[in-house]
Amino acid sequence: DIGGEDGEGGGELFYDSWPRNKWGIPEAPTSTTGEDVAQPGDIDLLLVPGLAFDTHGHRLGQGKGYYDRFIARMRNNGNEDGSAGCGGKEKKPFLIGVCLEEQFLEEVPQGIDLGGGGDGG
Repeated sequence: DIGGEDGEGGGELFYDSWPRNKWGIPEAPTSTTGEDVAQPGDIDLLLVPGLAFDTHGHRLGQGKGYYDRFIARMRNNGNEDGSAGCGGKEKKPFLIGVCLEEQFLEEVPQGIDLGGGGDGG
């Protein structure tokens, strides 16, 4: 069920009961259950922010790896260790990197640890 602003579509979305931040955006509570968060296969398309992207499909994030772990979990049937769940085939979500033209580079550094504990992505 997809609810709309105008009331069409009916039904409440899973995040409607989440607390809102100072901008009014729903944020997942610290104690979420499996029903409250996206599961593998739930998301078809994901807009991914980044500091830079390259022609090979790599992205440079903030260095904490939040998006990288989330994407891996969504594409690997929920396995955070990176092992694929469906015969090793990568699946949705389809990813779209969002950036300015100046952030699209020939090559982005990969696997660099700048001391922040992240994996460079």
